[in-house]
Amino acid sequence: MKSPVLKIQERSQNAEQRVYQRTDVFRTAIIFIENRQVQFPCSILNISKGGAKISTERAAEVPMYFELVNAKYGLETWCELRWQLSDEIGVMFIDSPASADGGTEQPISSTEIARITNPGSGNFNLI
Repeated sequence: MKSPVLKIQERSQNAEQRVYQRTDVFRTAIIFIENRQVQFPCSILNISKGGAKISTERAAEVPMYFELVNAKYGLETWCELRWQLSDEIGVMFIDSPASADGGTEQPISSTEIARITNPGSGNFNLI
């Protein structure tokens, strides 16, 4: 059975098949696992409506499904691990990991993207 996490060769071939444009950012966040009993820090390196590239020293410990939270910019979403290379991971935002086949893609809103990529613009209440 093929692993659902893409190997680096497959990732590079799929890089140009993105549905949403990614925007480079550098925002700290927290990865929550095990019903929020375990957490560890990470950095969001780039983001789109459909997913993100994340850096964490504990990339090898990230499970297939987890919550990604950045309270300051109002991001709180379930993620599905799509690839891992060294200390970086690629994720797809999903509605929840509840179904047997994994989550259904759940893009985040344009407002959430704006808060994260350009926090100085607009009328956002930062937490």
